[in-house]
Amino acid sequence: MDKPLDVRELLRSFYPVLILVAAVEVLLWVHWNSLVYMANMWDNDKYSHGYLVPLFAIGLMWWYRKDETTEIVKPVAIAGGVLVGFGLLLCGLPLVAWDLVLPLINTLGNTVLEAIGVGCAVAGAFLLLQPRLGSSDVPIRDRWIGFAILMGAEALRVFATLAYIDTLEAFTFIPALAGVFVMAGGLRVLRWSGWPIVFLVFMVPLPGPLDEQLSGRLQTMATRSSTFLLETAGMHAYHVGNNIFIGDATSPLQVEPACSGLRMLTIFGAISFAVALLCGRPLWQRLTILASWIPIALAVNVFRITLTGAIYAMIGGNHEQLQDIFHTLWGWVMMPMALGLMFVEFKILDNLFIEDDEDVAPPIAFSPPLSRQKAEKDGSSMGKKSGVAVKAKASLPPGGGTNGGGALKKPPRERTPN
Repeated sequence: MDKPLDVRELLRSFYPVLILVAAVEVLLWVHWNSLVYMANMWDNDKYSHGYLVPLFAIGLMWWYRKDETTEIVKPVAIAGGVLVGFGLLLCGLPLVAWDLVLPLINTLGNTVLEAIGVGCAVAGAFLLLQPRLGSSDVPIRDRWIGFAILMGAEALRVFATLAYIDTLEAFTFIPALAGVFVMAGGLRVLRWSGWPIVFLVFMVPLPGPLDEQLSGRLQTMATRSSTFLLETAGMHAYHVGNNIFIGDATSPLQVEPACSGLRMLTIFGAISFAVALLCGRPLWQRLTILASWIPIALAVNVFRITLTGAIYAMIGGNHEQLQDIFHTLWGWVMMPMALGLMFVEFKILDNLFIEDDEDVAPPIAFSPPLSRQKAEKDGSSMGKKSGVAVKAKASLPPGGGTNGGGALKKPPRERTPN
C-alpha cells in the first residue's frame, strides 16, 4: 500500500479474517486426534501424497481468490510468511533433528510440536491469502446454514467415534471446515474456497476393509490383464494366483499387493482432479478428464507389469534379484507415463470438436459469386469515401432498386397533345 495502516485500521479490516482463523484453529484442536490418524496413514506408500494435499488446497484457494483480491497489505503478508515458515520448521524438526527435540517431546508430548506448527502455518496461510470477508454484510441466513453444516459434521463425528470408524471420523473435518467458512463469510466464500475444501477429500485414506478388498481385486485384474497381453505378444505365459510364469523361467513374476495399482489410483486421482479444476476448458472436457483418471491409472499399471514380464522373458534365469530393481524403476516411470497419456487426451479433445468462435470458411456452394463480392466490396468502399453516395443509395424507394446494371430508373416522359 502507499500509506501504512495503523493498528486500529488493520484490526477493522482483518477482523473477519481473524475470526475465521480462530475458528479454524479451534476446529484443528477438536479434530487433532483424527488428523494425527491421517498423518500416520500417510506413512503408507498408497497415501503418501496426503502431506501435499493441504498445501495444494491452500494454493487452490489463492488461485480462485486472486481475481477478487484488490489489495495486499504487505506487513500482514510478511507476518503470514514468517508464521508459515516457522510452522513448517516445527513440523519438520522431528524428521531432521530428532535428538534435538527429543527432550522437548518427552516433556510436552509426542505431537505438541506438530500441533503448534500446523496452527502457525494455517494462521500464516490466511494472512498471506488475505481473503476479503465482510462482518456486517453476511446474511444471518448464511450464518445459520454454516452453523447447521458444522453441527451436522460434529454429530457425524460423534457417531463415528462411538462406532470406532476412524476413516469417517477423519472425513468429518472437511464438512466442519466448510461450515466454519460459511459462518464466517457466508455462502459467497464457497466461490473461492468450495473446491479447495472438496479437494481435501484426497487426504483421507480409504477404510481398511475397502482398502483390502479393492487392493485384492485390482491385484487380480492386473495379473490377468498382464498375462493376456504377454500371450498376445507371442510369449508363453500363464498365471497361478497372482504369480505369472513366463517361458522357461525358474521363478514366477510375482504381482505383489504393492503392484495392484491402488497407489497409482489414489495419487493420480488427486492430480486429475487438480488439473480439472485449474485447466480453462469447458465443463464437459473437465468431466472427461476426471472420468479418464481410473482407466489411465489402471492401464499404466498393467503396462508396467507387462513390460517387466517381457524383460524377464528376454533375460531369463532367476528373476528374484531383478524384480526389486524393476519394481523401483517402473515406480518412477509410471507417473510421467500417466501424465503423457493425459497430454494425449488434451490433444484429442482440442481436435475433436470445432468451437463456434473459430473463423471457418463457408462451403463454396453457399459463397456469393466473385462478381457480387467485388460489387459489394466496391460499393462499401465508395460508401466509406462519400457519405452522399450512401445517403442516395439509402433513400431509394422500395421499388426503385437497380435495373440490370444498377442504373436509376428514369421518370416516365409526359405525352404532349397533337
